[in-house]
Amino acid sequence: MSKKSQVKSVEVITEDKIFESWVISAHDAVVQGINLSMLDQFDERFSAASGEDNPRYNASAHFMFGSRAKASGVSLRKKCERRDQLEHRMMQEEEANGAESPQLRNMSRNLKKAEAERDSAEFLHHMDVMIYNSVLQGAHIWNDGKVTQDHGEKWFEKVCDYISDRKVLSAVVDRSEDIAAARASLLKG
Repeated sequence: MSKKSQVKSVEVITEDKIFESWVISAHDAVVQGINLSMLDQFDERFSAASGEDNPRYNASAHFMFGSRAKASGVSLRKKCERRDQLEHRMMQEEEANGAESPQLRNMSRNLKKAEAERDSAEFLHHMDVMIYNSVLQGAHIWNDGKVTQDHGEKWFEKVCDYISDRKVLSAVVDRSEDIAAARASLLKG
């Protein structure tokens, strides 16, 4: 039997309410189809032997949904760069040949297309980040909740390196009280 996903709240970093509603609708449709049985149990977040953080906690979900968010972030960054380049070329063309330059018409059309592509890439990236954050609640928050120019690309690679590190956990000792305290602090925060 599969676990049904339940998202308590969704946060979109935008002031455009229509855009926000579209992202939330798309997010909800996708998340409803995710089988949450793929996620690790909460008690697997720490080593039972030492109480140390388990870097591989929900690693599969991190790689699956994080690679989507990273790819859409890279696409968004490239679409923004392309749009900015076109705008710069248009300004150069107008400065060199005046507002009546015949090339400005085509450049204007290309700029509108680039803006539409950027808007679509932004929509997809917001949705992928929301899906990542919803599925990996308690494990990771995309880009530590920050908005950066690389849209989380470096952060994702850093977390992947952390997960892939073959760290040897501490020797087995009875630290039940420490483990219980660590779990309690996570549940509070």
